[in-house]
Amino acid sequence: MKKLLISAVAATVLGLTTFQASAYQRWFDLVNDTGSTIVAVRATNIDDPSFHGRDLLGDYIVRPGQHMRIEPVRHQGYCRFDLELTFDNGARQSIWNVNLCEATQVVTRGEAGAFVV
Repeated sequence: MKKLLISAVAATVLGLTTFQASAYQRWFDLVNDTGSTIVAVRATNIDDPSFHGRDLLGDYIVRPGQHMRIEPVRHQGYCRFDLELTFDNGARQSIWNVNLCEATQVVTRGEAGAFVV
């Protein structure tokens, strides 16, 4: 009986932890503080070494000085993502290990870097 009770408690704690991670909002506002237009945004969880999948902007772009709310479609319970931004001049910027369960804004300054709020 004691083993059954311990198993039930452990399963409940594990279930709550999984629920909490999946309950987080993973959207963020991408702020373009550069002189170039962002034409593509890709996100991958930090356990995936390559940027693939669909462009999160779809048919939209983010012009200099503008911002757009973005949410990874298939987060699979992950909170930490690597982001890749592609600009209209062909330049790419990688922003590593962004905790989208906590961050609400990612500001890119192009070659000057990026910061997360």
